[in-house]
Amino acid sequence: MMIKNVKIKNETSNFFRSSLFFLISAFLLLAFSCSKDDPIDEPESSELSVNAKVSGKTVDKAKLQMGKPAKDKSNKPSEKFKGITHDDASFSRDSKNVLVFKAKGKSNRSELRYKNGFSQDAKKTFEAKVQVVGEGKKHSGFTVMQLHNDIGSGPALKIEYHGDSKGNGYFKADYRTKNGAKNKTHRLKDGTSGTFKITFNKRTVTIKGGDKDFSFTVEKNGWDGKFYWKTGAYNQKSGQSHSKISNISW
Repeated sequence: MMIKNVKIKNETSNFFRSSLFFLISAFLLLAFSCSKDDPIDEPESSELSVNAKVSGKTVDKAKLQMGKPAKDKSNKPSEKFKGITHDDASFSRDSKNVLVFKAKGKSNRSELRYKNGFSQDAKKTFEAKVQVVGEGKKHSGFTVMQLHNDIGSGPALKIEYHGDSKGNGYFKADYRTKNGAKNKTHRLKDGTSGTFKITFNKRTVTIKGGDKDFSFTVEKNGWDGKFYWKTGAYNQKSGQSHSKISNISW
């Protein structure tokens, strides 16, 4: 009888381990199938309402996204930063009321996502002053502003900063007119700071603040979801990004 009991227990244990392995595998498959730029079904742990210590008209209209997309890791309030910190990122407000974003490592980010989406027929604008500071000036590629859609494989527009080892940099626009298509690139301006205004007018997107105004039009088909804005620091490559965003209007 004792031998039979042991056999039953072993079979139960094996079944439990097999079930657990299946569940973990399914979860990992779902997590890594998300879009690098902004997954649709992101765990709630990486999307937070900004706490009262850094609240205001701008951030009250947004939610905070930190760490790697689909990375189930808790964010922690921090008295030191008077904001929110993550193992690889932080968000705070400095003494001049400027929002400060930091992220370390490829695909890590600290971003505000505008809560209210808008349709293809809408006319919306997003304006912000961007300053790349500290070690961020030497970063080889991170995103500071985005126009995204909640259906699709990536953003319609990313404004990125690219710097060299001496801290000399420039801003460029990575954009796509067709959902899922390869990005096209337009160089906006040299330097480590700039004020950019993005206008969305019935699928025509115009960027002001570069050396010249630049426009493109997204196709009607394939962008059936709501569009929305994002700003902060999103690492496209490894390194330490550090941006200060102010005068946000969205």
